[in-house]
Amino acid sequence: MEQEDETVEQEDETMEREDGMNATRAVGSAGAANSEAPHTSVTAVTTVTTAGGDGSGPVGMVDAASIVGPSFLRDSDGLTIVTITASHDAEIARIIRANLVSFHLDIPGTAYFDPELDHLSAFYGSRADRRYFVVTDHSGRPLGGAGLAEVAGTTDTAELQKLYLSDDAKGHRMGYALIERIEAFASAHGYRQLYVETHHRMAAANHIYLRSGFHRLAGPLAGSVHGGAMDRFYMKDVMMS
Repeated sequence: MEQEDETVEQEDETMEREDGMNATRAVGSAGAANSEAPHTSVTAVTTVTTAGGDGSGPVGMVDAASIVGPSFLRDSDGLTIVTITASHDAEIARIIRANLVSFHLDIPGTAYFDPELDHLSAFYGSRADRRYFVVTDHSGRPLGGAGLAEVAGTTDTAELQKLYLSDDAKGHRMGYALIERIEAFASAHGYRQLYVETHHRMAAANHIYLRSGFHRLAGPLAGSVHGGAMDRFYMKDVMMS
């Protein structure tokens, strides 16, 4: 079991380095550990992000035997997950655009041209059931993040959105940590499903979504904003809190 877990962690880190991506992209939500992840429990003490009342909080040590899923953080290195503020907007927009450029996805129909991209704190702060989480280093510098917002036309489905990390955050499995935060927030706000869109070029993203328990859909949900430019679509059931 320990060898299997170590191999999985090495594979995940290799994928992150090779694709330089928006790890959701490492542990892409965030929040308390997700009890629905389809992997076996890790039996060591592992560093994972702790959930505050609003889903924000510093990384901390927990008994990984209580986590169903792969080990989420190799070490903390002072990384923290916080709720986005206006002070984060410019750098998060830059990180997202840089990631999309690296995959030649700076094209109409992707997040690169989203009208809210330069003001994510306002967009995600406009409703109580939306949230964007930011990974920061010890100095408070934003290193990436991931968000959640409602899917139009549904009452129980949210979309995991804009999970991108800078190079400084990669290799710490923060994509997985962000996904945990998103799942915990979704559960607390009555969502029963998480939907996400990505592209086949983002191999690490696809790998992490599958590792996190998402299953692939044949196509985008009705009303998808980015469904014309993205070509990989996933869904996951959320455990109600």
